[in-house]
Amino acid sequence: MSAPPKKTSHRKSSLTREEHARATRERLLAAAALFFESHPASELTLPKLARLAGVTPPTAYANFRTVDDLMRSLYEWVLPHLGTRDPLPPPSLLHELPRGRFPRFALYQGLLRAIWTSSSWSGHRSCTRSAYVDAALENLRSVAPHLDNRTLLTALGPVMAFSYPPMWQWLRDVIGMSEEEAEQAAVWATRSLVAALASTPPSVQDAGKRAAYNREAADPGASPMTAVRRTKKKR
Repeated sequence: MSAPPKKTSHRKSSLTREEHARATRERLLAAAALFFESHPASELTLPKLARLAGVTPPTAYANFRTVDDLMRSLYEWVLPHLGTRDPLPPPSLLHELPRGRFPRFALYQGLLRAIWTSSSWSGHRSCTRSAYVDAALENLRSVAPHLDNRTLLTALGPVMAFSYPPMWQWLRDVIGMSEEEAEQAAVWATRSLVAALASTPPSVQDAGKRAAYNREAADPGASPMTAVRRTKKKR
């Protein structure tokens, strides 16, 4: 008597299909990233991406309905590799961020140069940025507890700019710095900006007080040092 046929594991078959689907999607994303190493985003279409990845056009469209959908997925794909949404260190160590991030940016430099500042990615970044900005504000608050949220937000921009791809790209491509020089410049700038926050004048909510503060700052007789300069001029 022959043994009964073994039952097929639908769960195993399903997992295999899911794994295959993930692998195909990963191949498409990797092909897009490689394409952007030497081409602008405007030259990529989904049929072209399918050829680059070695799949059929319907497979590409099954994964990404439009090129903008591809861009969104590509942003989500590369973001964890960049460290730009990782938890922030305390303010005393913020200047070390460029050392950890810049080598990561270099690994994806073609992709970042091609589309980090594109309108597609700008929209995707704004959707994920608010919670991170709130956390960054709280992180900086201990350095300048006298500043209100709006003023602190104004200060946050330049502090964090030196650990993001656009500044890395500017230091490398426009200024012509080496990777090591760019890191050192960003470390120094971040450390200086964080230190400067502690000496930032208090934010004055009341318009009258703000005007008075501005007049005091502009008045030649407002500080002892100005009085010294006046005395020297008389001599």
